[in-house]
Amino acid sequence: KKEGLKPNVLTHSVIIEGLCSALKIEDAENFFKSLESKCPENYASLVKGYCDSGLSKKAFRLVIELDLPLRKSVYLKLFTSLCSEGCLDKALVVLKRMLAYGVEPGRSMYGKMIGKLCGLDKPRLREAQLVFDTMVRRGLMPDLFTYTIMIHTYCKGNELQKADDLFEDMKKRGIKPDVVTYTVLLDSHLKLDPEHHETGSVIGEVQKRKASEVFSELQAAGIELDVVCYTVLIDRQCKIPNLEIATKLLDRMIDSGLKPDMVTYSALISGYCRKGYISKAATLVKEFSREDISLGEQLFATVKRAVLKTKRFQLRK
Repeated sequence: KKEGLKPNVLTHSVIIEGLCSALKIEDAENFFKSLESKCPENYASLVKGYCDSGLSKKAFRLVIELDLPLRKSVYLKLFTSLCSEGCLDKALVVLKRMLAYGVEPGRSMYGKMIGKLCGLDKPRLREAQLVFDTMVRRGLMPDLFTYTIMIHTYCKGNELQKADDLFEDMKKRGIKPDVVTYTVLLDSHLKLDPEHHETGSVIGEVQKRKASEVFSELQAAGIELDVVCYTVLIDRQCKIPNLEIATKLLDRMIDSGLKPDMVTYSALISGYCRKGYISKAATLVKEFSREDISLGEQLFATVKRAVLKTKRFQLRK
């Protein structure tokens, strides 16, 4: 100023962001307040500074107070910070604010919002579906991850028809399901009310047929099964029970170069124990130990119960 130079918007923004980077938040706020006239860029600098300092709620209040459109990069910064801090209601407001100002959020923001809503302990599926529908309506194609997480969340809520509808929709749009998508559907159709499968009821037959269709489609697509997919199939065969097929699946899994994990071994050991095949269960427990996988308390209790049950049966003889 002494030299007759007048600071411009860029100068002000650099000072605000610099103070925030140095964690001098109060100084940045005081400098911001001291500006005679504030433009959107000054607000944007403080918003970004707040976000970088983990103060996304303050940044959110500032954006609401401003009530003027900002650059997409600023909204993205705020949105990402709010999501990281679990402030999903505020993140949704930012998304709506962008749409109201004609700022297109883009596929990644929609996908992140859907992922966060679906990933909660109590998923907010209705809101996730609204975001999904908004995305499609605006001409943006959901990607494989977005479809899969929506399908998975519907499956977890036993809304298999909606999961199936989304599965068909993604294929119509030319998005190829991967092994994760197929496994999610396969697991859910096999698990749904297993008692119905046993009794041969109409519901059971429909679910078995659907699971068979999903698996046939997976094979026809030439997709290699992974550990999780093999484990889902092994677990189901153990519960029917058809331990011969379960064992063949394990052999096939190992032959393909995959290493069974604790869940795989647990399914087989539990299956053998339920049928009273203690020696076979013990053999698997030894393999378990060789692989340096610890036997969980629940599985240990299952083996112990099976051993005691067998001993009682032998004593009765």
